[in-house]
Amino acid sequence: VSGYLTVVQQTGAGWVTAYRSGGSRPGVASLNYGASGPVSGNTVVEVNHRGEACFYVSRSAHLIVDVTAGHSTQSYVPVQPFRAGTTVSGARATPGRPYCVRVARNGVPSNARADVA
Repeated sequence: VSGYLTVVQQTGAGWVTAYRSGGSRPGVASLNYGASGPVSGNTVVEVNHRGEACFYVSRSAHLIVDVTAGHSTQSYVPVQPFRAGTTVSGARATPGRPYCVRVARNGVPSNARADVA
């Protein structure tokens, strides 16, 4: 699944890692952020069989996850962009507790893969 990952109201500089829900968290960042101001970037993440992905933060922050396309085993599937999830109206994402959200919906294939970079 492709989309935008945005960090706002962070408590300090840190990073976010996106990964398949239920999978091992990779040791690389999907987005790095400074101590202040919103930061946004493109990300590609594989989903599990339920269409879910998780986002792990190194420092507490609010996350916004917007989806723009899916990648099935055979094709790129653009969709009308949609907000898959946000923590802005609730508690921040915190280290040690991944924020997981169903991103394969609204036309994104349930067999979406992260097979492009």
